[in-house]
Amino acid sequence: MVLQVSAARMSKTGGLSHKMPVVPEELLSTLRQEVFALQNRRKELLARLEETNTSLVEVQTLLTRKTSQAHTVQNLLAPVSRLPDEVLLAIFEEAVRSQEQGQVTRTEIAISYTSHHWRQVAVNAPRLWNSLCIRAEVPIAMLQIYLSRSANIPLTIEFRERETAWPGADKRSMAHLGSALDAIWPSVPRWRRIVVLHRSYPYFTHVFRELRKVAPLKMLQSISMKSPGVCGPCPLLLGDSAPALESLEVEDMPLPPPVTQTFDAARYSVAGLTTLRLRSIDKFSPDVKRPRNLWTTYKLWPGESQ
Repeated sequence: MVLQVSAARMSKTGGLSHKMPVVPEELLSTLRQEVFALQNRRKELLARLEETNTSLVEVQTLLTRKTSQAHTVQNLLAPVSRLPDEVLLAIFEEAVRSQEQGQVTRTEIAISYTSHHWRQVAVNAPRLWNSLCIRAEVPIAMLQIYLSRSANIPLTIEFRERETAWPGADKRSMAHLGSALDAIWPSVPRWRRIVVLHRSYPYFTHVFRELRKVAPLKMLQSISMKSPGVCGPCPLLLGDSAPALESLEVEDMPLPPPVTQTFDAARYSVAGLTTLRLRSIDKFSPDVKRPRNLWTTYKLWPGESQ
């Protein structure tokens, strides 16, 4: 009885009454038509976009081809393109010869990437590839390329340190040196000049220790060593493993006094010297200020009997 009364009251007051909004059917029909039209419009735009993308790819491909053709024609019209290969090669050789020593980006590499014609001339010219630089920035694969392109001509081997300081430089440099030596050992009979420019004394000693283990360097004519800041003595020379040695250059490296004893111990490896350069070593070796000692030792080397 109580529930009936409460329900009646709520019905009169409209407490639970809720009228649904009246939606005209015409509005629903209109919305459906608009959605359908927008869907069709979207399909049309997507189709046009796909067509535009296809056209864009075709235009880009054509542009690339025409640009390449234009560059080819331009190169053919350039005076340098009319030079005989012999003249072009002479220019390349001079550019390679005059480049800054030790630079990482080598001129011969840049030439070989300039054009197809220049590449053919460069890669088939062994004299452009007869200088190998052993340093951490130069991949082992690049050394192998130089060995291949240099054919069988004499080589200059440069051992250089990295241009900029880096963490763990000595360890990484030594690790790279080991891999590099493994790659270039087969070319030892072609070595004509060795250049070692490095601040690490262990690096120096390791290079010459390994050189003593390989076959005689019969073609080696020149050794140049420079190591600013190194406190150890100049590494021993190559003994009788370099019978053709003619030139020796030592700079910024200490020689244990007296200098005469240093060269006297290596007399058989430098008996054929025609050029001896000692630079910036007087601060390490006072005896070098008395050249008479050097001359006394040197004049006894050829055919010494005493």
